[in-house]
Amino acid sequence: MESPKTAAIIQRTREAAAALEINGTPGLVVGDTVVAGAIGFDELVKLIAEERNKQG
Repeated sequence: MESPKTAAIIQRTREAAAALEINGTPGLVVGDTVVAGAIGFDELVKLIAEERNKQG
């Protein structure tokens, strides 16, 4: 049960992930940092803090 609208959203998401070189899960973007793969909570907190510091 796949609608054309849903298929288009999935395709755009796949294209965005490919452009960011995210080719699996988990994957996330924190500011300018692309993380492919799992990271620990402490590392995620550190990435967020670094991004906030960049923004002032």
